[in-house]
Order: sequence, then C-alpha cells, then structure tokens
Amino acid sequence: MNKVQIEYINKDFSLDDGFSLTREDYESLPCAMVAVTWTDEQMQELAQRVHNIFQHCNLDDNEEAQDFWYETIETCAIEMGMKYYEDLSDKEMDEVTEFWDIIR
Repeated sequence: MNKVQIEYINKDFSLDDGFSLTREDYESLPCAMVAVTWTDEQMQELAQRVHNIFQHCNLDDNEEAQDFWYETIETCAIEMGMKYYEDLSDKEMDEVTEFWDIIR
C-alpha cells in the first residue's frame, strides 16, 4: 500500500466521546469485508450506529466484550449493505480492485 492508501484505510470515523471506527477494522476481519469502497459519509453513519449500541452497554474490557464488539461492527455493516470479499462476483471484485488502484 502507498501512503495515500494507508491514510485512507486508517481514517478515523469518530464521535465526541473517543469512539471510532476505521475501514481497516473491516478489511482486517478474519472474513474481510469491503470497506474501501464506502464513502466517508457511510463510514460515519456506521460509526454512529455502532456507537449507539455501545453507549447503552456496560461491558468490562475482556474477551466477551471484544467478541461483542466484533459481532456488533459486523452486524451493523451487514445491515447497511457492506459485503464480504468472499461473496463478491468476479465483476464486483474487479470494481473494488480498480477503485483501490485509483487511490494513489
């Protein structure tokens, strides 16, 4: 990845209380999700949705909380239409690759 791609994928979508998400959070999942093509507006809305769930939870920093975190970010993304790379058609994968190559 070049510098622009690294900055793009690691851009924080944050809220006032220090909560944030990045595209990398999704791209680095064991079953990676296509976040690189999502707009900043979509990512910010996703961060807000995840935040809305977590602001009502009282979880300790443990493995159970971490599992709930990943389950929640994945579920919210799916509900908003984010796809897994493994579910993309060849054409869709070509489009993602083309989009990523343009980011330079």
